[in-house]
Amino acid sequence: MKKMLSNILHYVTQSIARNKSCLAATLMAILAAPVLAQPAISVNQLKEFRAMYGRSPIAVKYVLVRSDGSECCEDGAATPAYLLDITSKKAIKPAPLKEAFNLLKQDFVLAIDDESLISTAQGDYVVMTVTRIPENKTQYKPCMTGMGDERAYLIAVKGRTAKVINRDFWGCGKSYEVIREGTDLGYRVKEQDGATSTRYLLRGGALVEEKMVSREMSRQ
Repeated sequence: MKKMLSNILHYVTQSIARNKSCLAATLMAILAAPVLAQPAISVNQLKEFRAMYGRSPIAVKYVLVRSDGSECCEDGAATPAYLLDITSKKAIKPAPLKEAFNLLKQDFVLAIDDESLISTAQGDYVVMTVTRIPENKTQYKPCMTGMGDERAYLIAVKGRTAKVINRDFWGCGKSYEVIREGTDLGYRVKEQDGATSTRYLLRGGALVEEKMVSREMSRQ
């Protein structure tokens, strides 16, 4: 009986020790993570952005900014990034884009494709291009010698929330385009063979994925 109680006490003691170690590791990870303090962008800053992009042939709604409201993220500086709606007429806090910070730390250059914007009553969709020159690539096999790392991420925006929902819009042999055909609204991602593609069409306020195969391929 004494031996059994001793074994139980030993097990409980070891469990407590392990849990303390896990808790300590978790706290260390939280403390080491970057703090994405949301900045407040003033009305004057928003006016400056609108004036800057006012003559653009393509209407600009979203820009990437840093915590101080300055533009981001094409100079290689690894800082927390946010997605700002410059059409707002009042001071706002932009949407944190946590994934952007990790990409910047890997020497990627980020940019918003203004032509890709699709707005709905439920929220917006926009594509962010993610590129890296060959000299900055790490553990990356280029499609061709001398080519850099090229990607495109689809972002869903709702209020002050921005989330990457697709990371496979652009890359080796892939390209994307916006679909605005009659009642069809969304995106098309084409494969290198030109015969297969994936459509993401708005259905009931959400993007629905549809695989497409050309008639020539279906006959084979």
